[in-house]
Amino acid sequence: MAQALNAREQNLLGMIVRDYVATAEPVGSEYLRKKYHLPMSPATIRKSMMALEDAGFLAQPHTSAGRVPTEEGYRHYVQYCSSPKKVDATAQEFAPRFQSWVEEDVAEIKQVARELSEHLKEGVFLGIGRHESYYTGLSHLLSQPEFASHDIVAQIGKMLDVLDEVVARLTLEVSSGVTVLIGRENPFDESCATIIAPRTTSNGERFIIGIIGPMRMDYDIIIPLMEHFSKKLL
Repeated sequence: MAQALNAREQNLLGMIVRDYVATAEPVGSEYLRKKYHLPMSPATIRKSMMALEDAGFLAQPHTSAGRVPTEEGYRHYVQYCSSPKKVDATAQEFAPRFQSWVEEDVAEIKQVARELSEHLKEGVFLGIGRHESYYTGLSHLLSQPEFASHDIVAQIGKMLDVLDEVVARLTLEVSSGVTVLIGRENPFDESCATIIAPRTTSNGERFIIGIIGPMRMDYDIIIPLMEHFSKKLL
C-alpha cells in the first residue's frame, strides 16, 4: 500500500518528478520556491522534501544537492500525481496505421514503430503474434544521461540479448489495458521503465506495442498515448 502523503508533499513530489523528467538535474528547494512561486520558505520546502526522502520517494545523490525521484517515487507519481497531457495530432495518426496488424503487414508496422520512436525519442518494441519481436530506437535509449556509463551500456546489451524471450512472454501476459512496469518490475532491466499496450485480433492473435526508456520518461505524455493506442486497437 502506498504511503499516504499530505497535500503539500503530494504537490512537491509532482513538481520534482516533472522537473527531473525535463532536466535530468537534481531539484532543490530554492529552485522550486522560485519557479512555482511557492508561498513557503525554502526551509519548509526542505522539511517536506526530507519527509518524501524518508518515505522512500526521493533520494539525495550528493550532499547539499537537490533531490531526485526514486523508483517508488515514480511509481507513486504515476498512480497518484500525474498530469496526463492530451495526445497530440501527430501521435494520434500512429494508431490507425497500427491497424495494419489486421492485414499482417509486418513491414508497415515496423515502419510505424520507427516513426513513433523518433517522435517520442524513446525505444519502441513490438510483439508481433507469438513468434516475432522487433525493437527500434536504441540510439535514443543510449543517449539518455542515465545510460552514459560503460556499465549501463553493458546492461542494455544484455537486455537486447533477452529481448525476444521477454517480448514473447509479455505478448502472452499483457492482455488488456495499459501496463506500466517501473524499475524492479521491469523484465528488461531495473534501470528502465516500460509501458505496454496490447491488442488481440478477432482470430485471437495477440500483439503488443511497448515503449522502453529510463525511469525518467515522460509518463504524462506516454501513458495517455498508449491508452489511446489501446482503445483504438481493440
